[in-house]
Amino acid sequence: MIQVWMLILSAIVFEAHASDFNYIKLNPQFEHYLTQPKLKSAKHARKSLSASSAGESSPDEYAQKIRTSLLGANTGAGDFNNPFPTDGEESLLYEQIRAHLEASHREIGAREVTNLDFLNRQFNMGSENFSGFSWQKPYGVVHVWADRQVTPNLFGSNWLIQDTFTFDIEATTFLQRSNEAGITAMTDLEIGAFAGITFKRVYTYYHYANSYAEGLRADFSKLFLPFLRMNTNGVGRMEHEEIIKREDNWTASAGGLITSPPYYGFSLAGGILAQFSYQNMVSIQNANVQDSTAEKIRLTAKSKKTASVGVNMTLQAEFLKILKFTIMSYDLSYEYASAKEFTLGMSAPEWQHVVQDRTKGAELKSIIHGYGQVGSLEAYVVELDENESSALAQRGSLLIWGRLAKSKTEQVRVIKDNTVKVFFKSYAQNMRVVQNIFSRIFSAVIYKIFKLPMGTKNAALYNRQVNLEYEATHPQAADPNVAR
Repeated sequence: MIQVWMLILSAIVFEAHASDFNYIKLNPQFEHYLTQPKLKSAKHARKSLSASSAGESSPDEYAQKIRTSLLGANTGAGDFNNPFPTDGEESLLYEQIRAHLEASHREIGAREVTNLDFLNRQFNMGSENFSGFSWQKPYGVVHVWADRQVTPNLFGSNWLIQDTFTFDIEATTFLQRSNEAGITAMTDLEIGAFAGITFKRVYTYYHYANSYAEGLRADFSKLFLPFLRMNTNGVGRMEHEEIIKREDNWTASAGGLITSPPYYGFSLAGGILAQFSYQNMVSIQNANVQDSTAEKIRLTAKSKKTASVGVNMTLQAEFLKILKFTIMSYDLSYEYASAKEFTLGMSAPEWQHVVQDRTKGAELKSIIHGYGQVGSLEAYVVELDENESSALAQRGSLLIWGRLAKSKTEQVRVIKDNTVKVFFKSYAQNMRVVQNIFSRIFSAVIYKIFKLPMGTKNAALYNRQVNLEYEATHPQAADPNVAR
């Protein structure tokens, strides 16, 4: 029960101290711009602009500010309210990146290959000393990396090409640029509260070439423009045995540390750290099959959410300003994670049918974009894995007595070949320890003199662990339609 109250108390304290940082402060004029309905025609736009006062910024001006400050240059796009990515050809975030790379990706790739050839010749030890090349460039708040690696195919006589295209956005840089553009009105301290928020997207494209030199010069659009291929049209153009994958990672963390000045030789310190992460992965493979009824397209989607919180409290005593002992300490950590992964398998005729069907095609597009759920495509599910786990750990000490308690539960649900299997895992550990008082004093003296941490011997130790793994065998486990 104590860990529940610790979590509640920590949440209240953190909320009280973080009340100034729980929202992004927008410029009042920009906030008014966001609340306006979108202008559907040039006639309405001219009417709105003529009605606005001379001192106010027009919607086009704010849209231009966003494009210029956040993406680093002007684009020909219209209104731009959401700077975060969706995917593929619909995303305005990619527009500036696409405009530059579409025009120059061949030139960039050829230049990097020329530089690599020059390095290979300098060693005079062959033409395949380096397996690939890398390229990077910042686009406003977006940082872009591209990497190509060419290696021998272990399962064939050709060469495997692994193209990786990465971009990420860091919240503080994003908000600083927004401040400079007059979109937000936040202090440096308020912006610093968002330091733990980042977004990262990675595209990986696997394809093949007949030789090392051919692999280096292979289609550069697969390296620099993979986001244009992450859609149904791009999948239809994939060659045999090619794989394209997109991974998204959102991370957010916040915390604080409180320390008190020494009072009669005693000092108190406490801290809290909360973290949240979201991962999403979509992978598509085009298999080389001769039979038209065999599985041609395999699509795998996986999402995982993780939330954790940690609390620490320490009471220390200092004797004659010489030795410092930890009188009491308490650590609490809790983590919850849930993951879901499913795989769709379709033959070539089935893929064409799904793409042409209005309902199924829309659902397929949303799944490729990373936010769809299986409904009308349930008949094509070949495998489904669901995983949910929670873990709690407590560690406390008082003078020379200490205690450690850990527990973790996990449930795994697998559907394969129309059969449901449910597994449970449970782990628990309870440890009690009594430290040797002389060993502890000696460790404190050594640390005070030489600043070298030393372990403390235990006078007594009690440890108990329980690990259970079992499978549900009730009759309903074989029915995929049973809701749990």
